[in-house]
Amino acid sequence: MNIRGQVTIFILVALIVVAFVGFFVVVSNFKGVEKKPQYSFADPVGEFAEDCLRESAKESVYAVGQGGGYFSLPLDFFEEGVTYHFFNGKSYVPTKSHVENELSDAFKEFLPFCIDNFSAFPEVNVSEGELVPRATVESEQVVFVVNYPLLVKKGKESVRITDFGEISVPVKLGLIRGFSQSLVDSQMAGEGICLTCISNFASENNLTVDVISLDNNSLKLVFKDEGTNFGERGPFEFVFAIKYGEG
Repeated sequence: MNIRGQVTIFILVALIVVAFVGFFVVVSNFKGVEKKPQYSFADPVGEFAEDCLRESAKESVYAVGQGGGYFSLPLDFFEEGVTYHFFNGKSYVPTKSHVENELSDAFKEFLPFCIDNFSAFPEVNVSEGELVPRATVESEQVVFVVNYPLLVKKGKESVRITDFGEISVPVKLGLIRGFSQSLVDSQMAGEGICLTCISNFASENNLTVDVISLDNNSLKLVFKDEGTNFGERGPFEFVFAIKYGEG
């Protein structure tokens, strides 16, 4: 076989290989598009529900911060619009697990107002499963894992939506609650109120704090996490009071 014949065969083989590879890529892409399910009628419902879950998480965190770690305000140690963490010689600082339960309870209260029975989607029927939120308080964030199964129906078609993932709200709630505990522990030990300690804690953790005298023996503390944004309400606040003497 001469050189020209060998070159011709080589070129022919190369063209066949290129054509085969191109055909394989086109077919693979076509199959991939074919296999991807499209649920256009359910997608807006899922996006709306996810937005409401995130909004309810933020609402819950803000409300619990305003209550000093409580959503259901305790009448026994709630005076002048503020929750006391130290009152009549006793500590009422909520534990981490208690705050998490309060956050979950708040979430259950806020979500229905946002969802509004999915009235924004009259063209579909949405069935809600049991709402089970679980909040975890960390030093600088609150994480919600929410079980909220939905069944969206339109005509004979139906789609289940179950996976919304984790919702993280970046706030220093856990850090501030821990400091409140140490502050009250010092009070319980008879060490008194350390105003310098309060100021230093805020400064070291990029917080601001307002210390307000309620009367001759009570202080209201408002810690603000300036790195957060809750819309018109401003930054996250953790509010509580301490009665450091007998009134």
